[in-house]
Amino acid sequence: GCYRSNEVNETSILYNRMQYLKEKTERFAFRITEIEVKSFDVDAVNKMIMSMMSIDDEEKTRKLAEACYKRTLGNPFFLIEFMKMLQSEKLLEFHLGLMKWVFDVSKIEDATMSTANVVDLLQTRMRKLSNDMQILLQYAACLGSSFSPSTLQFVWKENRSIVLT
Repeated sequence: GCYRSNEVNETSILYNRMQYLKEKTERFAFRITEIEVKSFDVDAVNKMIMSMMSIDDEEKTRKLAEACYKRTLGNPFFLIEFMKMLQSEKLLEFHLGLMKWVFDVSKIEDATMSTANVVDLLQTRMRKLSNDMQILLQYAACLGSSFSPSTLQFVWKENRSIVLT
């Protein structure tokens, strides 16, 4: 699973489960691999953006990378979500006629000024969902990090207009 190391300590269930599993690795012949993903610096953000947009020239994406870094603080998972949001908000578009990505960094900075962190970004995206979908997400959150669609459908009690498939 994924977790933020700064939010897990010796008293958390996840930490204790990880310790328990580490103790059992030799006896039951399995391995746990921990991969720590640190925040990127501006250069790494630029390289990731270049890769996402298939652009080879660092200068073409440098100012975009700086704006993205400012909003994401180099968090790679947030960077991906931020880039998706830029595209869905039409602040970043692939222009078929020009066969290149088009964006205006000043418009991006103005439009995302209030996006200070992951929570802000997700709240903004969730507010754009229908009321029914927002309620459905609240139900899902109450079920925890893992559940079947049938469980959610049972909780939903099939009395709403959303049909899960």
